[in-house]
Amino acid sequence: MRKVKVMLTVFFDYQGIVHHEFQQQSSTITADSYLGVLRRLREAIRQKRPELWRSKSWILHHDNAPAHTALKILKFLQDHSTSVFH
Repeated sequence: MRKVKVMLTVFFDYQGIVHHEFQQQSSTITADSYLGVLRRLREAIRQKRPELWRSKSWILHHDNAPAHTALKILKFLQDHSTSVFH
């Protein structure tokens, strides 16, 4: 039997899951791939949590993973007025 590892990225709030994505097998999360995830997350928030989208009252909780702290990610978050809780 072969073991397969799967990475799942999940964004949620008190109401439940807002967005999730499975990472392709044998790939790593880079700043470029995470930028795509954030773009899709923003669209999911716009569709699923319109009250948070309109008020811009949502906060992203990040750790210090290299993909989360890359300059292009920080610029994207700043350009889109996204608050981050580290």
